[in-house]
Amino acid sequence: MAQTTLDSSRPARTRGGGRTIMWGLIVLSCVFVLVLGIAAVVDLRDHDRGEHRV
Repeated sequence: MAQTTLDSSRPARTRGGGRTIMWGLIVLSCVFVLVLGIAAVVDLRDHDRGEHRV
């Protein structure tokens, strides 16, 4: 009885941890892409302004 309880709880913990890690990676990648996109837009705006000023 004790062994089946331990065996059944271990995969649940592993699956839960795996899902948490996956969601964390997904969120981090989305934030990274958003930051890169914002930086690219700001960079393009700065270049456009610089070209117009000159």
